[in-house]
Amino acid sequence: MEVDDAILRTDYWYFSYAQMQASDDFQREELVGENIQVFELGYNWRFSKYGNVVLGFDFLVVDDESKVEVKVSYEGDSTATEDSEIKGFAVPIEIGASYITDNNKIELGANVGYRFFHIKRSIDIADGYRCPSCPSDDIDVDTGLYFRPYIKLKITKKSSLGLSTSIVSDDEQLDGYTAISLSVATK
Repeated sequence: MEVDDAILRTDYWYFSYAQMQASDDFQREELVGENIQVFELGYNWRFSKYGNVVLGFDFLVVDDESKVEVKVSYEGDSTATEDSEIKGFAVPIEIGASYITDNNKIELGANVGYRFFHIKRSIDIADGYRCPSCPSDDIDVDTGLYFRPYIKLKITKKSSLGLSTSIVSDDEQLDGYTAISLSVATK
């Protein structure tokens, strides 16, 4: 078997989609919805036969339950009412180990990681509008460590499809989540 033919045995880019669950307390305290959608783009470096390091960038879609409305003015004459919205991103970093079957069709693995969050509630105003006193509020999220077991199935010579679940350690804000991913080899 040639190494450059093996998506599971090489470095790769991946895209994944997941839905995090916000705890009841977190929903009440921060006025967010139950689900946080996560769109992740990342890179997986294989540093040995069994070891890998992952670095990703998550774009977060969070339901804003606060219903904050603010009047904004346009060129001093007209006004509009704008709602608050929540935008955010996260940076996950992971290290782990995996086993790849002899036929190079299946990878079973587990990573441990930490996800750094930046989430903000603000008023998104249209071009030309002014809002000097629009409120802006950081939403504090700290998930700590998480454990992520996964399985990947090779679907073509250079791509694989994966399924993973994350188990968050001692967190009172977010529960674990399940993700589906598509990976594309770089070599």
